[in-house]
Amino acid sequence: MLYVASEVRIFPLMTLQGQRSVHVESIVQFLRDQGYEVGIQKVPYELQRGGNEMLWIRRAVHIGETVVFLRHVACARI
Repeated sequence: MLYVASEVRIFPLMTLQGQRSVHVESIVQFLRDQGYEVGIQKVPYELQRGGNEMLWIRRAVHIGETVVFLRHVACARI
């Protein structure tokens, strides 16, 4: 998705059992290692009880020696 959008948002980060997915931290680390800006933020809504966190990923654009993170958004639910 980051080929066509500069930001991807993934929500919710929980399993059907109401626990945070065990894959979240490894995905965050992998994406950071690949040069993406990644964060988890609380949102004012819940799809599941306690499921109020969203993962966002932004790709960088290099302009000379400056790195810029664009913010055009595509959303997905996994």
